[in-house]
Formats: sequence, C-alpha cells, structure tokens
Amino acid sequence: MTLLLKHKIFESVAYLQTRGVGVVPSIAVIMGSGMGRFADAIRDPVILNTADIPHYPRSTVPGHHGRWFIGKLADTPLIGVQGRLHYYEGYTLEQVTYPVHLLASLGARTLIVTTASGALNPSYQAGDLMIITDQMNCA
Repeated sequence: MTLLLKHKIFESVAYLQTRGVGVVPSIAVIMGSGMGRFADAIRDPVILNTADIPHYPRSTVPGHHGRWFIGKLADTPLIGVQGRLHYYEGYTLEQVTYPVHLLASLGARTLIVTTASGALNPSYQAGDLMIITDQMNCA
C-alpha cells in the first residue's frame, strides 16, 4: 500500500469516526447488482452514503447505489456494501480496491463479494452459490 493510499484511508477512517463508526463488524459483504434486497434484511442499520466518505470512488454502474449498511443479519453483526467499483469503469486498481482497504482498516476480517460471474456457466441458475478460485485480467 502506498503512502498516499494510507493517507487517504486514514482520512476516510477519521471521517467515519466522526459519524459514529468505530470498529466495524468483522464480516463485510460487498453486494453486486441484484442484491439490493439483502440490504433490507440487515436489522437496525446505520446507513452511510459512500459519496460522503472522503476519497471513496463513485460507482457508475446502474443498481450500484453506493451505501454502507452497518447492522445485524440474524444475530451476526456485519457491514453490507451496496455499490461495487469496476476496473472497466475507468478506475485504477487502487481505486477499485479502496473499499476493501478501508473495510480492513476498520476491522473487517471476512469479506464476501457477490457477483454475476456465475452467468459464465450455463448450468448455473440464478441464486446458485459458487466460489471463484481464479480470475483473469483482460486489460
């Protein structure tokens, strides 16, 4: 992590602390498009707009709203992130990974990311779970 990135993360953390966000739950879920209803299941959420967080890039993809939901799912504390960033949107890899660095700096240790990658396999049905074990960078 570059010194500049560390400084940006520090400023984002400082801002979030002024909004009452200290240590976030150890589980974070970054929701892809189509997962908006998942956020509705988070009980008593503290909702933050990512547009208000210093240095946090804005997603340009429809359905990626740019919000954090800090609360509980059943009895498990977690943070839900609506609005992923994509390299194809023109962001740098540092910007695409900014939310992950920020979540880790706030205390998240388990990260679940949802995506439509399963659409690459015609035998998968909507809602099927899969594990991504590798990735491609077509840049």
